[in-house]
Amino acid sequence: MKQHPNIDDLERLALYRHTLRPDEVLALAEHVRGCSFCRDTMQEIDDLSRTMDGLSDERIAQETQRILRQAISEPRGNVILLHVQPETADSGPAPFALAAKGEEAQVSFHPVATLYSDDGRTLLRILHERERESYFFQLMSEFMDRVPHALLSAPGRIPMMTDVDGAHRVADTEIDIVQIASMSVFYALDRLRTGPVTTNELGTHDGVVLASDDSTLQLRAEGDVMRVRMRWHGAEDATPRYVGITSKDGQAVGAFENGEALLPLRSIPDDGVLLMY
Repeated sequence: MKQHPNIDDLERLALYRHTLRPDEVLALAEHVRGCSFCRDTMQEIDDLSRTMDGLSDERIAQETQRILRQAISEPRGNVILLHVQPETADSGPAPFALAAKGEEAQVSFHPVATLYSDDGRTLLRILHERERESYFFQLMSEFMDRVPHALLSAPGRIPMMTDVDGAHRVADTEIDIVQIASMSVFYALDRLRTGPVTTNELGTHDGVVLASDDSTLQLRAEGDVMRVRMRWHGAEDATPRYVGITSKDGQAVGAFENGEALLPLRSIPDDGVLLMY
């Protein structure tokens, strides 16, 4: 992680402004004003304070620290950071309903937030489905061909993959507002159709090797998991951070560490698709 020369002053200004004397606040603000990094980061923190009005100071402090950590970290390829756009007052507190087919009961959703990318070309709509006690995520983008099986990454939980329609549902006990406000979206950098791969094939010495223009993957079974070893031939600044697999039977995601990731699988069905993010 890179250490920015003004990060200590920026942290004092962002997190402890209310405990400082007015002259100290002015001096710190003047010191960091000439730094575009500091200006942009403080603007994001100020926006956060407005859009998360009503949350506890502790929650806002947690999210502020997340922004500071993100701001001084190495740049990452293939990530669209999303920001909270709160519901407007005239949107009304009442939920809306989606009509089901036939005589089934209507499903009631309560709008939570719309997250949007800096360029405005990707939106993530978040709704709370009361009857199922779950959050419903709907990803919309100008790049609709990349929306199926995009990766939703939130701190503190396993990444989530959208389905073929760019949607995902998760129990409301598994994720909170800070994680939602910190969410990032990854489009798949590479997709490989695997065809059926059996446990016996994965258990051999060399396992199964898959290749595309950008990557070579070796898949091997180790106990109850599958180890994925990756060699990336694509752009250096877009080296994948995650690997996922999806089929009609479900999906799984693992994070690459030193070019290796683990997936909780021992075989791959015939409709399996391997994705890297």
